[in-house]
Amino acid sequence: MTTVQLKVEERSLTLMDEAKAITVTNQKSMDNANDILIAIKGLRKEVADTFGPIISKAHKTHQEALAQKKKLDSPLMAAETAVKRGIVSYIDEQDRKRQVEEARVEAARQDALTALEAERVESDSTADAMKDAGLGDLVFEDASQHIPEPVAQECIPEVKLAGGHTQVRWHAELVDKELLIKAVANGQVSSEALTVNMAYLNSRATADKDTFNIPGTKAVKETSMVSTGR
Repeated sequence: MTTVQLKVEERSLTLMDEAKAITVTNQKSMDNANDILIAIKGLRKEVADTFGPIISKAHKTHQEALAQKKKLDSPLMAAETAVKRGIVSYIDEQDRKRQVEEARVEAARQDALTALEAERVESDSTADAMKDAGLGDLVFEDASQHIPEPVAQECIPEVKLAGGHTQVRWHAELVDKELLIKAVANGQVSSEALTVNMAYLNSRATADKDTFNIPGTKAVKETSMVSTGR
């Protein structure tokens, strides 16, 4: 730390002690407090003037380093993204094919079961009709005991990825804001689903002041000191 910086630190500690000790109870004490404020502002300007150039230079160096890094890394990042997109697209397509095939097999199995049930009903109806006609009891093979022939299923190979793995993540997308608001109002969805726009509310409070009137909120008046010097 330089000599100038040490002096600034010493003066700042002195002003801090004076600020802690001040109690505003009358015009004289308020004038004293204002003098301390002016001194603090002057010292803060001195601090800014001392460290401003140092910070600016460091910031410039930092920005230049970031720019160089981006120049070299951006093409690599784009290439990596393109390759990953291709891999994920292939994996998704394989999963889609597997799901379609499984659905086809299940549908075929259900069709076979339906056909067997229809055969059983027809056999029962035929037996009843022959019995009513006096042709005696006929015994049909119980179709309900039949097991449908297995449906041939296309083999979709499992995806094997060396040196990496896939991650499945879910995210939500807002498609109907009004519907979401109604769901929260009806208690179907937690109010956590809605984010309060404080920037909008603060701008309304600033503009409306005492006439601010938005259900569930209130305008809060705060008074702060602005030191302009002498």
